[in-house]
Amino acid sequence: MRWLSAVLVAVALTAVSAAPADAKKKPKPPNPCKVLLPADLETIFEQPWRHGVPQLGGACTFQRPSGVSVPNIVVSLIVEQKRSPKKAKQAFARSEKATRSIVDQIEPTKGLGQRGYLTTIIGADVLSFWVRRYLVEVRVDRVDRPQEAYHDQILAIGSIVEARLLPPPPTTTSTTRRPRKQAR
Repeated sequence: MRWLSAVLVAVALTAVSAAPADAKKKPKPPNPCKVLLPADLETIFEQPWRHGVPQLGGACTFQRPSGVSVPNIVVSLIVEQKRSPKKAKQAFARSEKATRSIVDQIEPTKGLGQRGYLTTIIGADVLSFWVRRYLVEVRVDRVDRPQEAYHDQILAIGSIVEARLLPPPPTTTSTTRRPRKQAR
């Protein structure tokens, strides 16, 4: 029986090592629970927040701690990674078209991603935008007070998310030139 398990392990190791070394792996999409942090939400809403809880489908949901006396708000973030910026643009266009077919008002968001919009759907503010190869959706569900709007807060969340999805700016090294020797 031991030899059988040894053979199976050897076969499994051989199969794994036989995979081409240069096989391209699909890059792992960013974790939305690390792209947005409770500290970010505490600054924006001036209220305490719990750590994000991963949800099915790659979303992350942030909730208020229990026992607080301020309105209950739930913030959700979805970051979907496409193969290329072109694929992200196409997917965003389809999503925007579908949203326009069910919602009366869509407010374009200038300066956030390559393109984006903000809308209200059944007691929730929804911000959607695409930046490079990422599709982003931020929802602020207004559980206790559906009539309130969190326009400025959701745009602030979008700005933080966009900044974290973009690569850091290149570091510039200052090159000091030595003065030229003057010809004599």
